[in-house]
Amino acid sequence: MVPSEKTAASSVAKGRFPEFPELDGFRGLALLLVLIEHALRWSLRIPGPWDHWGSAGVILFFGLSGFLITGLLCAERGRTGRVDLRAFWVRRGLRIVPAMVVFVAVAALLKLGGFFEAKPYWRDFPVTLLFLRNLAGDGRELQHLWSVSLEQQYYLLWPLLFAALPLASATRAGRILFVGVVAWRTAAIAGGLHSWDSTPIYQRTDFRIDALIGGSLLAIAWHQGRPGGTWLRRIPPSAVLAALLAWTAWGSSLPWTRASYITGQVLLALLLLARLVVSPAGPFATGCRWGWLRWLGRRSYSIYIWQQLFVTAKTPDWGWVRMFPLDLVFAFAAGLASYHLVELPCLRLKSRWGGRTVTPAPPVAS
Repeated sequence: MVPSEKTAASSVAKGRFPEFPELDGFRGLALLLVLIEHALRWSLRIPGPWDHWGSAGVILFFGLSGFLITGLLCAERGRTGRVDLRAFWVRRGLRIVPAMVVFVAVAALLKLGGFFEAKPYWRDFPVTLLFLRNLAGDGRELQHLWSVSLEQQYYLLWPLLFAALPLASATRAGRILFVGVVAWRTAAIAGGLHSWDSTPIYQRTDFRIDALIGGSLLAIAWHQGRPGGTWLRRIPPSAVLAALLAWTAWGSSLPWTRASYITGQVLLALLLLARLVVSPAGPFATGCRWGWLRWLGRRSYSIYIWQQLFVTAKTPDWGWVRMFPLDLVFAFAAGLASYHLVELPCLRLKSRWGGRTVTPAPPVAS
C-alpha cells in the first residue's frame, strides 16, 4: 500500500479528514489564473491564450470545494454516524457570507455616490445577497459573485442528499447527477438551445455544478481508501496543468469542440486535483507547498472578491486607482483588510460549531 492509501485508510479508521497543505497552494494557483487573465485582458489589454485562463481557475476552485466539503461530511459521518446539517450550514455561512455582505455593502455605497454607471441595478444587490447572482443580475461589479451563489446552492443541496442517503446510494446519485449535467449541457449547446459561450451555459446551476459533484465523488473515493490506481500516479501533474491551460485557450476554436469545451476543462481539472491528492510528491506538489502560494491561497476569497472593483471593472474611470499596477495593489490591500478584519474573526466564531481540519476553498470565478 502506497503512503497516500495508508493515509486514507488511517483516516477512515479514525473518522477524520486531514489537512492537505498542498491544497492551499492549489487554491492559490486557481486565484493566480484569474488574476493573470484579468490583469492582462482588462488592465493591459494584451490579447493572448490567457484570455480564458480565469475560467480554468473557476473550475479548479469548484472541484476543490466539492472535495473538501464532502471530505468533512464523510469524516463526520464516519466519526458520529450522522451529519449535523445545522452546524455545517452555520460554518459555511460564517466562512462565506460576512465577507461578501461587507463587499456588497461597500459596492452599494459606491453606487449611491455615483461611482458606478447604471449597472448594476439596485435590484441586483438583493439578488446577490440571496445567492441567486448566477441566475439573474447585470453589471460587472457584482458579476463575479455568480460563483459564490453557485457554491452556496451546492452547500445547501448536496449535504441534504448526502445526509439522507447511505454512502453507496449518495455515490450513485452523485455519479448520475454528474453524467446528467454533462449530457444536458452538451445537448443544450449541440442542439442550439444556448451558445457555448452564453451566460446561462457559463453560470447556471444545472449547467455548471458538475465540477463540484466531481470533487465530491473524489472525496468519497479517497475516504474509502480507493482514491486511484497506479495509472493515476504515473500521470505527470504538470502535463495535466499544461493540457488544461492549452484546452482552455484553444479548445473552443473549432465548432465541433464547443459542446464539450467546459466538460474538457472539468475533467482535466478533476484529474489534476486527483493526481495531487493521491500522490502529493514531485515538482507540482512541491510548488503547491511554496509558502507564498499557500499564503495567497488562504487569502484568496477576500482578494478575489475585491479585485473585481479595481482590475476587471474599468468604467466609469476612477483614474490611477484602476490603472495597472495600482489596480492590483488596491485589490490586494482591500482583500487583505477584508481577510484580517472580517474573515479571521468569523473563522474564530466558526470553531465554536465543531472541530475543523480543513477549510473548503472559497468560491472564485472569472
